[in-house]
Amino acid sequence: MPESNVQTDGDAELAAFARGLGEAATAPELAILVRAVIARARQEMSALPLDGAVFAEQLGQAAQGSEDVAAFLRDVRAGELHLTRACAKGDARALERLEHDYFAEIDRALGRVRTGISRDDFAQMVRERLYVPHAGKPPRIAEYAGRGDLRTWLRVTITRALLNLASRRPDDRQADDALLEAMPALGDDPELELIKRRYAKELREAFAHAAASLSPRERTLLRHALADHLSIDAIGAIYGVHRATAARWINGARDVLQERVTRELAERLQVDRTDLEHIVGLVRSRLDVSVRRCLGEGE
Repeated sequence: MPESNVQTDGDAELAAFARGLGEAATAPELAILVRAVIARARQEMSALPLDGAVFAEQLGQAAQGSEDVAAFLRDVRAGELHLTRACAKGDARALERLEHDYFAEIDRALGRVRTGISRDDFAQMVRERLYVPHAGKPPRIAEYAGRGDLRTWLRVTITRALLNLASRRPDDRQADDALLEAMPALGDDPELELIKRRYAKELREAFAHAAASLSPRERTLLRHALADHLSIDAIGAIYGVHRATAARWINGARDVLQERVTRELAERLQVDRTDLEHIVGLVRSRLDVSVRRCLGEGE
C-alpha cells in the first residue's frame, strides 16, 4: 500500500478519535497510542471486521472524562471494547462471541441468587437488558468503556438484574408496564377510542390479566413488537434466530394474547353478545395491524 494512503487512513482515524473525544484535534503524542489500540482491537477480535475510523471515534467517546487520555489508551481493553460496540450494532458474530465467552456468568448468578426463574428466561432478560435500546438511549452493552475486564462488568450487570428480579413482588414480576401501556394505544380508530373511554377499567384489567398469563418469552416478544417498535429482523437478532422463526413466535404470542383478552373481556364487560363480539373484534384487529406492521406486512 502506498505511504500516502497509509497516512491518509491514519489521519482519518485520528480525526475520528478527536471527534469522539469532543476535541478539535488530537495531541500529536496520542497518535501512536490511538493506532496501537486499533491494532490491538483487530488482533484480539480478528473474526470481527473493524473500520479504523469508526472504531477510533468509539474509542474517543469511551475516553471522554479521562483525566489522563494517554493512560486510558495504554490500559483500555481494546478487543473487548470493539466486541461490545459490534454487539450494540447487532452484529451476529459479535453476539455469538459474547454469549459463548461470557454468558457463563448467568449460571453463576443463578447459583447465588434464588428467584425461581428458568435459565432460558433469565438469559433472555439479560439479552434484552444488554442489546435493546430503551427510552431513546443506546443499548446498555454500549456503556462498557473498556476501563476494566468485560467479564467483571457483565457479572455486575447480570447480578444486579437478578437481584432486582428477586426483590420484586410476584405481581410485579408478572406485570409488564411497557406492554400494557402499548396495548390501549393500538391505533387511532375513533370507535376504539370511544370504547376505551367507556370501558377503560375493564379493558385495562383484561389486558393486565391476559399479559400476566403469558410466558416470559411471549410477553417479551410482544413488548418488542408493540411497545419497543422493533423490526422483525431486530427481534430475530436478539434471539439469534432467523426472521421467519421470530415471525412465527410473534404470531403465536399474538394468538395466545388475543384468545386470553377475549376470555377476560367476556367476564368483565356487561354487554350483550353482539356488542361483545364487536368490541373484541376491534381490539383484535388493532393487535393484528400492530403485529403486521412489526413483520413488515401491513401499513
